[in-house]
Formats: sequence, C-alpha cells, structure tokens
Amino acid sequence: MPAQRIAALEQQLQAATEAVASLTLASAEAVAQLTAANTEAVNKLTLANAELTEQLADADNRFRKLKRSARNDDSALRSQLATAQSRRG
Repeated sequence: MPAQRIAALEQQLQAATEAVASLTLASAEAVAQLTAANTEAVNKLTLANAELTEQLADADNRFRKLKRSARNDDSALRSQLATAQSRRG
C-alpha cells in the first residue's frame, strides 16, 4: 500500500474518530436533558397525584357526612310521620 494511501486512510480514520467522539458527547448531553425533563415530569405528576389523593379523601369524608346526615334526616322524618299518624289515629 503506498504511503499516500495510508496517510489518506489515517486521515479518514481520524475524522471518523472525531465524529464518533462528537456524536457520543451529543448523545450524552441529549440523555442528560431527557433525564432532567423526565425527572421534572415525574415530580409534577407526583405532586398532582398527591393533590388529587387529598381531594379524593376530602370528597369521601364529605360524602360520608352527607350520607349520615341523610340517614338522620330520614329517621327524623319517619319519626315525625309516625307521631302525626298516631295523633290522627
């Protein structure tokens, strides 16, 4: 192989090595950016989930209180109805 051809191949190899190094660096930077974005998204979702869980617990408590109140109202109305019917009686 002539020396000129070897020199050209060495230059091509050097250029390819530099391109691979550049792509590796760009890839690492892209992975770091995606990881940071993913972490931020997970943190936002975790916060939203906590807020929704709290809202659900509050709504469940309100529902239980309303249900208890409705039962008490029903009981009171039945008692009043029984009293009124017995007076008419």
